[in-house]
Amino acid sequence: MKIQAILFSCAIIISCSSQSEEQAPEHKLHEQSKAENHFITKTTSKSPQIVIDSLKSGIEKRGLSIFTEVPHHKGAEKAGMELSVTHVIIFGNPKVGTKLMLCDQQVGYELPLKILVTLGKNGETSISYRDPKTYAHHYDMEDCLGILGKVSGMLDGLTEEVL
Repeated sequence: MKIQAILFSCAIIISCSSQSEEQAPEHKLHEQSKAENHFITKTTSKSPQIVIDSLKSGIEKRGLSIFTEVPHHKGAEKAGMELSVTHVIIFGNPKVGTKLMLCDQQVGYELPLKILVTLGKNGETSISYRDPKTYAHHYDMEDCLGILGKVSGMLDGLTEEVL
């Protein structure tokens, strides 16, 4: 029994001492994957609420459906914590999304589309989204490159209108 306890303690010590060595590569991997995700961020001096309202209007004007919104800052408030405006709008077009999923069903993980609106410490509002053209790097999307380009262009136009 004592030998098992000693071996278990040694395993924990070895595990803890090797964690610091393992954290550095994970951090580098995170930075690398962040760059590969082509996360596009645009900033404006407009208030977050004006940006959110403008995005929703632009989404509806394009005939897209808003499926839901996630006001993370309000959730933080309910948890007794403070978080500046952090709001996600989830939207799309089932017809277009289905065409993409017919190329590779796993792209359904990325859909519906999402736009994140945040209020930064500098007082600027940021609008962020992942460029759908990057899906071609992660999924079998060769037959859908044209659709991905159109969706990417739509997101660029939508977010530029808001600025």
